[in-house]
Amino acid sequence: MKRVTLKNLLALIFITLLLTSCGGGGSTIAGIGGTGITTSGTITGFGSIFVNGVEYDLTGAGITVDGVPATDTDLTLGMVVKIEGTIDGNGLTGTANSVSYNAELQGPISSAITADADNITKSFNVLGRTVVVTVSDTTFENVSFATLATNDAVEISGYLDQNGILQATRIKKITSTLVIFSGIVSNYNNMSQFEIVHGSATISVSYGGSVPISNGDNVRIEGMLQTMMPTISVLASDVQAKQAVFASDEDNASLEGIITDYVSNSNFKIDGQIVDASSASFSPSTLSLANGLRVEAEGVVVSGTMVATSIERRGGNIKIFTTVDSTNVPSNIVSMAFPDLQALPVKIDATTSMKDEDQELRPFTISDINSSDYLEINAYLNNGNLVASSIVRKKANEYEEQILRAPLTGVDTGMMTVEIQGIHFAYDPSRTSFENNDSEVQGAANISNFLSDLPSHIGDIIQVKDMQPLDGIVDEVDLKN
Repeated sequence: MKRVTLKNLLALIFITLLLTSCGGGGSTIAGIGGTGITTSGTITGFGSIFVNGVEYDLTGAGITVDGVPATDTDLTLGMVVKIEGTIDGNGLTGTANSVSYNAELQGPISSAITADADNITKSFNVLGRTVVVTVSDTTFENVSFATLATNDAVEISGYLDQNGILQATRIKKITSTLVIFSGIVSNYNNMSQFEIVHGSATISVSYGGSVPISNGDNVRIEGMLQTMMPTISVLASDVQAKQAVFASDEDNASLEGIITDYVSNSNFKIDGQIVDASSASFSPSTLSLANGLRVEAEGVVVSGTMVATSIERRGGNIKIFTTVDSTNVPSNIVSMAFPDLQALPVKIDATTSMKDEDQELRPFTISDINSSDYLEINAYLNNGNLVASSIVRKKANEYEEQILRAPLTGVDTGMMTVEIQGIHFAYDPSRTSFENNDSEVQGAANISNFLSDLPSHIGDIIQVKDMQPLDGIVDEVDLKN
């Protein structure tokens, strides 16, 4: 939530006229005064809970987890939740009347687990659906990025991307044999049997309940796995219509998710919700909407379409894995340490997901961060400044490497340095490994050509890595293009 700019004000006037024409005149828009709000997004912090940059007081709120009454202690980082409540005039605090969480997917990991070349992301299959986890962006419970294994039963929260891949914001290892998944009903035979196409699999479902089902319905299924080979079959214990994020018109709505089905700024989807952002302000101002981008939208919902007044970037492709140089608590800045006493400042805001794996503090805030703490940060650029989308404090004994992945900002082949976000890294052609999109560049002539070509890649993503013991000469330079 943010202050109303002139552009937002014009958009609000347009939406107010639209609501009036639809019989919705007189409604209050997006955070002006203590107004009602419906929010869907990821839990990024605690105090009460932080969702989409707003801290919601949970006193008296009705909380459910997978349809079962729960308490605030059952809520964890990375859960995608829906909140109905009110938001204060400052746009930063509010009160939740209800908080609901439903797992997006639950079942056994049925494939090998594949890591990327940098061991930062892993992918695997659950009930035919490809799932991706990242070392810094996914919250892990009862399991870690390193220990996740085939046949583990897991509960997953997250967002589907354009390719139907589930980008996990949270994964929990469980002992339950219950499976949970969603999809469109097909081949219903009027005898309580139907199929769901789920990722790469077609799941055969048997259900003896009384809920009416028709082909084309979008349903959420809970049940017991009967077979995995040659086909997946499930005996369902519960089949429910999968609820839309916003079931009706909303005068004040906030939605986080991944953009899919992008046609234009006036026609795309976020988490399955149709969005029109043709009159929205963007943050950063240079933001270009496209499939796969994780964002938060604010606005109103009219006749099934979210008319956005603002779109903000979430997530990011910048990785910073190193120790803390210093913190500036009043300014919410953590500066990260790099060679030769260089420091890289990163902004923490109300949307930053904060997790402490070292002391397991909850809440975990910038005030708890100490110099020399080892942090894994995922960030994005906002008008030239780094903003953290997630911060994980790791245990000190896990500090094995220093990594910076960000846009290349300079090259000095004479001094044998590369500059990334103003930080200079020294390399040595006789010791440093050079890679182009994870493919090693071999041979002195090819390395020379690679280095000579680097200045043409200013602005492209590059990653440097220095393994322990740190000696000021990077072990790896990888151009990600």
